[in-house]
Order: sequence, then C-alpha cells, then structure tokens
Amino acid sequence: MTVKPVLKSIKRFSEERLVRAMVRSEKWRGEKPVSFPQSSVDMITGISEGMSHIFLKTGDRVEVAMPHLELEAAIYAPDMMVDSVLDLTAISGGSARKKQPMPYLTERDIGAYVEGEGVYMGTWTPDCCLGRVFNVFAAPEDLKTPDYKGLNLEFSVAAIHVGKVKDFWGYDGSSYMNDKELCVDMNNGGYDGEWFIPPMALLESNENGSRILDDFYSSTAVKGTLTERWYWTSTDDGSTNDAWNVNFFEKRALYDDKSQNLSIRLFRAVPRGFAVG
Repeated sequence: MTVKPVLKSIKRFSEERLVRAMVRSEKWRGEKPVSFPQSSVDMITGISEGMSHIFLKTGDRVEVAMPHLELEAAIYAPDMMVDSVLDLTAISGGSARKKQPMPYLTERDIGAYVEGEGVYMGTWTPDCCLGRVFNVFAAPEDLKTPDYKGLNLEFSVAAIHVGKVKDFWGYDGSSYMNDKELCVDMNNGGYDGEWFIPPMALLESNENGSRILDDFYSSTAVKGTLTERWYWTSTDDGSTNDAWNVNFFEKRALYDDKSQNLSIRLFRAVPRGFAVG
C-alpha cells in the first residue's frame, strides 16, 4: 500500500533536485557559486582523464574535476533518497583547475589559450630564481572598468588595483611595485600563480626563439589589445619615478613617468622545472 506514494515522492524529489557549482559567466564577469536545477544541464563532456565540462542551457560552462562517466552518474543517476543537492563547489571552477596537472606545452602551443591557465606565451627563466623555469601565461584581455571600458591608470594606482583583482580568468592578482618585489616572492614561496604586471625581463625573454613581446600580438587568443595602447611593466628605468612600458603592436618599449595613465595587461607564471646545464 505504501509503494506508490514513495515512488511518487522520489519522482518529485528528482525533478526538484539542485546542482551547486562554481559557474563562470559573462553576465557577472567572473566566477561565483550557483545552484541550478538538474533539468538546466544541456550536456556533459569529458575533456581529460579527470576533468569534465557541464554545459548549461543558458550557454554557461562549468569545469569539474571529475571523470566524465562519474560526473554523468552523479547528475543523472543519484541516490535521490539521500541528497537533495549535488554540491560540486569544491571541485568546480577555479578549484577544479588547481586539481589538474599542468599540460605539457611546447613552442607549438605559443599563442594558444590553455584552459584554466591563460594564453601560453612560452617559458621564462628569471635571473633571480637560480635556474628555475616558468611557463608564462597572458590574460586573454586587458583589465577593464566595471562598464567594460579600457582601464588606464598611473603605475602606483595600477599596481595597487591589481592586488585587489579577484577571480580574473580564474585567478586573483598580486600587487608588486617593481620587478624586484616579484622576484623576492618567487624565491621565498610568496608567489602562487597570481596575475601580475609583467617585468621587462619576462617580455624580453627569447628562450623560445623569439621574444614574448614579439609573439604576444600575433596570438589569435589575445583580444582587446588596441594598436595605440601602451602598457605598464613593473620594471623601473633606474629611478623610482619612471618605468618601462610597451606597445605590443609596434613591438617596442620605452620608459615614461609613472604618473602617466597607461593600460594593463596581466601575466602569470607557473613553475615548469629547472634549466639544464
């Protein structure tokens, strides 16, 4: 006599079940926890051995650190009598990316967008890091104002602003007033893959046969870099008042007073290994 009511209850429970995950959307220009009904899932795809994507009917995409078949089972074949919410927040979005090993990248990958990392720009071996080699990634777009216009700031204001950046293409920003501060953090473990204003030494690096400064503008994954824009670097010209800045289109650099209002393109570095020899 109780079988039919129980089955009816399970069916209703299934229809109302929620999935909670970290969702990145152009609507809010970042990533935040979102609860959505199971019925809003359009499809699930596997992108690597331990990584999958949930595509929502809204067009948004969720990265999840879970094999495809396991995620499919968790969403479509759950134990409805136990969980009313499938909580994926700890293994989705930025958390998912941090659980994945760095893909092996070569010179052929320069200029391509690497999921969860940024636009790959080659390798860099900072003089201050005792032979340690880093993969370098550029942000796919400039920093912008809340109304999506180009952000132009004095250097000191720009450096402080970068330190307040949260979840920009999956990572926070770090504030460095010069390239020496960045080197100190890279050596003592204070730097952990955040975005920063790039030093000239990084942009001038030619470990891959050409300078990062030369390769940057030709990348099809880089967007919003206007030909007339000049961008800050974190390298002083020998004084505390001036800093080097670059024009990616013209592939040249000059130094200017830090009171100038210039654009900001962020970079980040991820340890790759040690130089041989």
